[in-house]
Amino acid sequence: MMTLPAKPISSPKWGRSVGLAVSASAVYTMVVYGYLAHPSSQYSVPEPLWLRFGWDVFLACGTIGVPIVLWIHYGRKTPFVIMCCILMFWHIGLPVLTSLSGKALDIGGFSFVFMLAPLHVILYLLAAQLERDFRNSLFRILDESL
Repeated sequence: MMTLPAKPISSPKWGRSVGLAVSASAVYTMVVYGYLAHPSSQYSVPEPLWLRFGWDVFLACGTIGVPIVLWIHYGRKTPFVIMCCILMFWHIGLPVLTSLSGKALDIGGFSFVFMLAPLHVILYLLAAQLERDFRNSLFRILDESL
């Protein structure tokens, strides 16, 4: 006779964290698309935006969604801080630096948020692991000192 497992296979925490991550990624993508569709935008996209929406949400999940899942599900805040720094650099720092140098970019900073998503995921996972190791070693030192 089969019995049900003691713990449910899908945790509500997973559903919440993944749902928030995908929602935040979709909202970010829609904000970027709203900026691109604005008539005064200096950037143009060669293909219709609606053809790229799914792919861009997927890439945004790498840059924006992964830190949200790591924070909500595992309690790791370092990847979220890194994500905020990445977004501030690409959306604020890069335009300021290019305007100071007098050279214009052919591509917006948001494109780097999408294109470099695999590297961002590796950086986030590395930061989460380092945070975990640091916390474990800190708690081990505190336990030994008591």
